[in-house]
Amino acid sequence: MLNLFKQLLTYLSRLIQALFYPDKEKDFPWLPIVWMGLLILAGAILWGYFFNWGDVNFNFMDWGEVWAARMQAWHVALQKNTLPFHLNDVGAMRTENDRYFSVADMVSSPQVILLRWLEVGLYSLVNNWILYGVASWFLLKIRKKFRLSLFAFTVMFLLFQFNGFIITHLTVGHLSWGGYYLFPAFVLFLLELLEGDQSWKWVTKMSFYLFYVLARVISQSGMVFYCDGHSGCHPVEKFLPVN
Repeated sequence: MLNLFKQLLTYLSRLIQALFYPDKEKDFPWLPIVWMGLLILAGAILWGYFFNWGDVNFNFMDWGEVWAARMQAWHVALQKNTLPFHLNDVGAMRTENDRYFSVADMVSSPQVILLRWLEVGLYSLVNNWILYGVASWFLLKIRKKFRLSLFAFTVMFLLFQFNGFIITHLTVGHLSWGGYYLFPAFVLFLLELLEGDQSWKWVTKMSFYLFYVLARVISQSGMVFYCDGHSGCHPVEKFLPVN
């Protein structure tokens, strides 16, 4: 019995070490898969709870004042095989005209096509799951590239996915902040460049990334950010002239 207890303590000690030292993970090949799988799954469940599993309360701040009407316009238009060129709700437009795409932060990302089949509340959840998945994928790529321990990856994952900054914006209904989830991809590509990767593969990846970001800017579907060394990153709103 005593030997069994000692073996158990030894096993647990090695298991804990594997959480902090990547070289120790080879002793437990199942651990990274289970650990990261449960971490990402738990995050998806938390976002499901956050968005009330699609039953969003639209009587709250920008959810009710802005985004419910904006996204409902997409929902109605797509069901009629057209685009929401006009929105009579001036309060939701936050401008004096009714031209839908004249607003700087109007969402028109590719996944908006899902509004043809989904109600606005459920779409908000599914859209966030998609963006959450994209960010998680590139965070995993960063872990693999720099051989981060499971503990270090967990800290990075939680700080990025569930920091108060993005949660606060999504809480009040700022759906235009979806571009935030593209930061891990940009950081990964930038670090690859700093390491001397100037291959055509890198150029192609960055070109597609920048094309997508530029498309979001042109279509006014997301926030653009500028960063400085003093106060961090901030959104830059783009205002287009209206004839």
